[in-house]
Amino acid sequence: MQGGVAVARRVATPGLALVVALMTWRDVNFRPVDSLDPSWQAALHMVAHRGMDALVFTYGPLGFVAQGVGYYPWTVALSSAYLCGVGMVLGAALISVLRRTIGLPAAAVVAFVLVSATRDLGVTDQVVVAVVVAAFGLLRGDHSVQAERILVVAGGVVAGTHVLVKFNAGVTVLGVGAVTALLVGRRGWRSEATFLGTAVGSLVAGWVATGNGLGRLVGFLERSVQVASGYSQAMGIEADGRGGYATVAALVTVLLVALGWAASRGWPRDRRLGLAATGALSFYAAFKLGFVRHDSHDVSFFGEALVVGTALAAGAASRAGAPTVGAWPWIRRAVAVVATIALLVPLLSASKLKIPRILDPSPALARVGDDLPVLASKASMDRAIARGRTNLVGRYYKLSPAILGALRGHTVHVHPWEAGIAWAYPDIRWRPLPVFQEYTAYTADLDRLNADFLSGPRAPERILTQELSIDRRNVDWESPAAMVAIACHYREVVAEVKWQVLERVPTRCGPALPLAVVKASVGDTVPVPETPGREVLVIARISGLDNSVFYGLRSALWRAPEVHVTLNGRRRYRIVPGTAPNGLVVRAPDRLGFSQPFKLESATFLRVSQQEGIGLSSHLSIEFDVIPVLN
Repeated sequence: MQGGVAVARRVATPGLALVVALMTWRDVNFRPVDSLDPSWQAALHMVAHRGMDALVFTYGPLGFVAQGVGYYPWTVALSSAYLCGVGMVLGAALISVLRRTIGLPAAAVVAFVLVSATRDLGVTDQVVVAVVVAAFGLLRGDHSVQAERILVVAGGVVAGTHVLVKFNAGVTVLGVGAVTALLVGRRGWRSEATFLGTAVGSLVAGWVATGNGLGRLVGFLERSVQVASGYSQAMGIEADGRGGYATVAALVTVLLVALGWAASRGWPRDRRLGLAATGALSFYAAFKLGFVRHDSHDVSFFGEALVVGTALAAGAASRAGAPTVGAWPWIRRAVAVVATIALLVPLLSASKLKIPRILDPSPALARVGDDLPVLASKASMDRAIARGRTNLVGRYYKLSPAILGALRGHTVHVHPWEAGIAWAYPDIRWRPLPVFQEYTAYTADLDRLNADFLSGPRAPERILTQELSIDRRNVDWESPAAMVAIACHYREVVAEVKWQVLERVPTRCGPALPLAVVKASVGDTVPVPETPGREVLVIARISGLDNSVFYGLRSALWRAPEVHVTLNGRRRYRIVPGTAPNGLVVRAPDRLGFSQPFKLESATFLRVSQQEGIGLSSHLSIEFDVIPVLN
């Protein structure tokens, strides 16, 4: 009898966590569409399915598991298992922490509400939240040595593999796990060595298992660091009507600090420091995710705050050493409930979720009923994927026979990002640039990586082009050195209203020659110098924007101010300070032969402007170079 009770206790948390995962099921999308996000999702699945080298992007070679889209049977099956597993792990972490305060049944109910309320979080964000909650449980110290060992090893596996799923999430998990393993207080450096060894082993094993050579791992990590570090200067925006949420986030942070302080009173000092460090790491990452690109991304910050804050509130309500008689227990519980409600309100406001929708599991269960039969049957999955491909071809892309004929039999890169075409049309031999969505070439080195690839022996034979950009940017300046390489190594063979096909040819350009150097200030109107001949490219290398001592600090803590270049007083484009020194095309000759709307920019004067506030230098150096176009 006692053995049966012990077994029931062991399986109660994972069993209820599975129920939570099913009641908050993320549906599988078998009808992909075009545009930015679906295209990089398709790329991640194609890289995995075709055994290609890892691309340079926010997500790594295992990133496809976080994208539940029906591109290939095995990738979507693995992705569905991963998504369900993350929901289960988050539910288990919450139930494990909350059951000590409110009992198992209530803990399961609260876990369901929290996971349901944070359904708009990215799945890797949920992984970070689950790790932070588990770290709080470990640092609290009410666990066995065996449980500590299991969780430390599991944390190392999660950290190492998630560097390959989504780099910034993996780094956050790595930091939280390393601090926790060191300061749990029982095994000290042995726990730390176990965690780090497991993390490194999982990283290497995952990298090799995805078909990547071990010698390329360091390069992947270096470029991932560049993508992560360049994000703040390149992608920061402030959406209309959301500015007030930054103030709310500051108040939420104060509340979280107070809850953490109350929950850890009576802990040993090193474990309190550990809680402070893990909280600082995770919420710095959550703030950057939510408020650099400040649109609906702030939901991620408020969602993480709700889940972690609820765990801290529960810990404060049942803090060891606190009075257990009289009115104090009820007061602590009331304060915990009020704090949780206070954390829920900004999430509801930012996400537009309604309470009835959060509490209703029927839509998620309906999705389970729709998805599981498809996932369980290869024939059903094949039919669903085929319908998705037919829909994408016939409704969205609609490539003409002329375009397809120009691409058939050749290696192809899709510029600037619509990689989903290579999945929709399986005959296309996809050969993307290393930074395959050019807007993510945030740094000068990443831009040059693309340019070198286009100039090298493995360059794609064809480039399929659309005139698309984000954030009021110029598509020709997204990866500026790469654009010059395209102009010099490719010529147009087909052009229609929406699509252009370029073919690779022997270089059409002579060496770049200096034309003029202009010292200017932000806001000055700068003439583009006249050139001795008309058949030349003129590029402007703009440097000095990021020379301010405050630039790196502001970019690291939040985001850099926006910078724009206006051409001829009319056409205003946002630029990336990190890539502007590589050279923006400001004048292009007709000899290039690009049809409208694919012609490169031509201007007689330009003006650099920036947002108000500290962080950017106002003194510029603009070096104009001229590149002859020979044929």
